[in-house]
Amino acid sequence: MAVILAQITMAFCSFFCASQAFSESLPTNPSDGGENHMHTDQNGSSFKKKQILFLANPISHALKGYDLESIIKSHLDLTVFDYKVAYTQAPQHGHALAKEAVLQGIDIVAAIGGDGTVNEVGSALVDSLTALAIIPAGSGNGLARHLGIPLQISQAVKTLNCAVPRIIDTGKIIQHTFLNAAGVGFDAHIAWKFAEFGKRGLSSYIQVAMREFFSYKPKYYRMMIDGVPVNRKALFISFANSSQYGNNFIIAPQASLQDGKLEAVIVQDVPLYAVPAFIYRFNRGSLQKSSYVETMAFKKLSMQKPADEMPWQGHIDGEPVLFDNPLNVEINCGSLKVMTPEALLPLSL
Repeated sequence: MAVILAQITMAFCSFFCASQAFSESLPTNPSDGGENHMHTDQNGSSFKKKQILFLANPISHALKGYDLESIIKSHLDLTVFDYKVAYTQAPQHGHALAKEAVLQGIDIVAAIGGDGTVNEVGSALVDSLTALAIIPAGSGNGLARHLGIPLQISQAVKTLNCAVPRIIDTGKIIQHTFLNAAGVGFDAHIAWKFAEFGKRGLSSYIQVAMREFFSYKPKYYRMMIDGVPVNRKALFISFANSSQYGNNFIIAPQASLQDGKLEAVIVQDVPLYAVPAFIYRFNRGSLQKSSYVETMAFKKLSMQKPADEMPWQGHIDGEPVLFDNPLNVEINCGSLKVMTPEALLPLSL
């Protein structure tokens, strides 16, 4: 409980500070025309440019060596958009800045970073008129991959020029929002160990996972899934909104961001001899065919904490969190506007 109160206090303080200094802390693009964003096209017709706030995680490994603001200026269509750039300075700072952007009527907030940054920003935009854009600059980039957003920063910025806003679902887990996936068990355990490891990237993640695999014990989970009791012994259970964790490790190939449901992916203990085939399916989008995997679509799920789990470790979009007991997970239908590549239309998300 103390952890939750500390998180709430930190978020409130961060939001308050951001609100006080928002206009001074965000450098303005010289071409934005000041407070009046009306412009005239070549035919003499007036139109209002869309406003984009780019929020970047300065410690993102993918941003090292890049002149981010030059890339934006070079690839964003400045006849259509005005923009500002801000850098997050502490945990939940991006959430506070995105909340303030909603209050100021900013059209689009672009999260530049990994899945954690995307969650921090996107969760602040839920049930608002402000759209989320994703400029992937993380180690996994799961949601960006699902949406078909280019992984190169310059190309992702360029994609915004013809991007289409689409409404997607989000997930709710206790007081948290997740956009991509959340979970308990081994993958949550690895999220915690990975955060302690100090080095990001796929190779580091694999190193941590292999080190922990032989000592981690499956746990017994008691659940109610849309009112039906389900009890399973599992290595881990993932609650998936989109299809993959990142790095093309596809946890729920059939998942959709627009179907009004989440996918509970229940993974049993995988014997050592079956691990290579399991990883192959995981990376090739055929995990649902594994005999060690069971998938159930749901709208609401409740889970009791395993008796041998203390504290209850979980993850939200890959970031480690502590969960309360019982754990309640549900879909939040049509709750977030996201900018997606025009080429996706009319495909389903």
